[in-house]
Amino acid sequence: MLSRIGLFASLPLLALASTAFAGNARLDALFNNQATGPVSNICYARHYDKAHLASHPKQNVTAMLVYFSKKKSDEGSVYYQFDGQVKFRDSKKAFTFDGDCNRDKPGEDVHCGIDCDGGGFNVGAKDDKSIEVKIGDGGIGLHDAEGDTPLGSKGFQDDDETFLLQQTDLKDCLPVIYDDDVKAAVKKGTVTQ
Repeated sequence: MLSRIGLFASLPLLALASTAFAGNARLDALFNNQATGPVSNICYARHYDKAHLASHPKQNVTAMLVYFSKKKSDEGSVYYQFDGQVKFRDSKKAFTFDGDCNRDKPGEDVHCGIDCDGGGFNVGAKDDKSIEVKIGDGGIGLHDAEGDTPLGSKGFQDDDETFLLQQTDLKDCLPVIYDDDVKAAVKKGTVTQ
């Protein structure tokens, strides 16, 4: 039997576990591999402030956003896409990355592969409103904002491996939503997450 001190000491751990579970439930809802149900769209973003960047001098990424969409093919199968954008300290340009995601089992991280052999990253639930994007060594393949110039992993530095992104309004992901119908619906407010 837990003493009162033991019970109260365990409450923060229970709160963290339930928060992570809620985050996993959100990812499970998006990556559930079911052909039934609504098409899902979700946007995560982070703009690092000067204080954060000053305390992380080896982090070159100043902003990142990732838009995930669950889609159905004409045959009814489900697939997942992402489109992202990243900005660096040493450039005013935005760079893009895109590809497909999959998840083998509920509760596991989602794996996303960059198109054209550009590497990949994993996505894990941090809590109900945030995710961790885990890029790892070497960065990911990027293009300029027009999608023309491949940049490889240029720009990523030693402290550019794991990024905590917050769920945000779909309108924040408009720069990387390329489906004209979805973009128009987001602008009108008729598409929700």
